[in-house]
Amino acid sequence: MRLAEWRGDLSGKEVIFMKKIDKAAIISGLVLALPLIVAAAPADVVSPILKNVVTALNVVLVIMFALLTIYFIWGVIGYVSAAGDEEKLKAGKQHMLWGIIGMAVVGVAWGVARLVQDYIGATGAKPDIPSF
Repeated sequence: MRLAEWRGDLSGKEVIFMKKIDKAAIISGLVLALPLIVAAAPADVVSPILKNVVTALNVVLVIMFALLTIYFIWGVIGYVSAAGDEEKLKAGKQHMLWGIIGMAVVGVAWGVARLVQDYIGATGAKPDIPSF
């Protein structure tokens, strides 16, 4: 139990925020310790595992990017075919917005995967830029 929780002078929102920070610190620590874990294992064991993870990640990123592109196009079609109906215009805008946000998230995920792979010194195929 933390000192601040024991004293009881934190609101519920602050306690939840501190728990989220604790989770982020644990995940960051694990990511930073990953090179030590990888270095401890024999190279012939880790390399195939990393290649399989990279291959799976490439497939997932390409599929997600394709689905988000379809979702965005669906929003464009809905927006163009709304014919002045405010509800359909709003729905089309929302589809386009979330499609773009999703594509940005997939792009960031690709970049983070690339950085982590470079950081741990993994050799082999790097995650490609999602394309068709």
